Amino acid sequence: MDRLTKRSQRVIFRIFLVLILSGSLHQAIAQHIMVRGRVHQKDINLIGASIILEGTTLGVSANEQGNFTFLLEPGIYSIAVSFTGYLTKTITFVVQKPEYLDIELEEDSKILEELVVSSEASDYNVQSVEIGVSKLNMKTLSKLPSFMGEVDIIKSLLTLPGVTTVGEGTSDINVRGGSADQNLILMDDAPIFNSSHLMGLFSIFNPDMVENLEFYRGGIPPKFGERVSSVLNISLRNPNSENWHVRGGLGLIASRLSVDGPIIPGKLSVMVGGRVSFPDYLFQLSGNPALENTTANFYDLTGKIEYTPNSKNKIFFTGYNSFDRFKVASDSLAVLEINASSSEYDWETLNGTLGWRHDYSDRLYSRIVGVWSNYSSAITSEDELIAFDLQSSILYKGVKADFVWKLGDKHTMDFGGSGISYTINPGALVNRNPVFNVFCRSTRHEISIP
Repeated sequence: MDRLTKRSQRVIFRIFLVLILSGSLHQAIAQHIMVRGRVHQKDINLIGASIILEGTTLGVSANEQGNFTFLLEPGIYSIAVSFTGYLTKTITFVVQKPEYLDIELEEDSKILEELVVSSEASDYNVQSVEIGVSKLNMKTLSKLPSFMGEVDIIKSLLTLPGVTTVGEGTSDINVRGGSADQNLILMDDAPIFNSSHLMGLFSIFNPDMVENLEFYRGGIPPKFGERVSSVLNISLRNPNSENWHVRGGLGLIASRLSVDGPIIPGKLSVMVGGRVSFPDYLFQLSGNPALENTTANFYDLTGKIEYTPNSKNKIFFTGYNSFDRFKVASDSLAVLEINASSSEYDWETLNGTLGWRHDYSDRLYSRIVGVWSNYSSAITSEDELIAFDLQSSILYKGVKADFVWKLGDKHTMDFGGSGISYTINPGALVNRNPVFNVFCRSTRHEISIP
């Protein structure tokens, strides 16, 4: 009997507890009001749209039909509705009874600034009146295979039709059967008489300094003079007149560095670049006694200054200097018991270009340039019996004035004049041994004014 009484008490207690909890839950639910809504853009349901109750961390996402539901106590609320690609919309409403919110979002359309993309048309070579000319920039040349990380402008021309190499150990080229001396190579209007470093391993042009090039294989314009095979016209970059920039590269054989920027922003800017080689350590690592003392190195320096006093005038100066030294510790003449191992080969290029551009109007401008270029080479022997220097050089002086008159949208007239002077030293043999009387002779200098 007592057991039944206790069991009945437990059942009654549990029933009472359930009734209390059910009443409390019903009272809590009765205090909340359901708020439903739909997020869409016209007839498109925005599935996954985010609905955030501002001021709280409460938020929901729209379902496949774009619907959402909140249970809120009576009061004033604000919700922020957002979806990718649409403007965020904020809605404030009063909750006193069940509510239904129909929310339509607007597309987030942004007006972009004008973007102009220009390039040469695919039929440019067909429509152009220029025959046998190729125009390349460094962005295009940098995509070609390079040797030891160095972009070689001269070797890149071998990919063009009608261009072949003279042979190994040189950067000279033959163009449509012409010889190497029938090619004119210009760098900012200054002629280059030897375009190679390290016996043809590299070209003398620093790729960080070059802007673009024009290569004429036929139909050469009269302004380039008398060359009958080809003309390679290389233009250096203009110094940046607003910000400073540094470029460079490291390689196993050569490294380079260039800096350009404004001295007076918008008025005076400068650009300086250089390369230097240090391959002597590779000869020492060879383990061959005949090569360990071999010397082969070079350097080149390029500089450019631009001064713009006003919108119609620009004055510029370009300077270039390169030097090569090559010395073989033991060569083929050593087997003949001739001490040729001390022979040293040096060659140097020194150029300077001073120019002035003046705009007379929107259709007529002139460009006046003065050029000074000197190329020299020397063979030096340290032999005890016949120590000597054999020197030769070419000195170029030139001035030219080019005028460009734009007659219309489709017609341009070029005219001008130029004067050139060559001073050639074919060779001068100088005795370096005061003890022995070595016969020395210098050939007569030659001066030419074409």
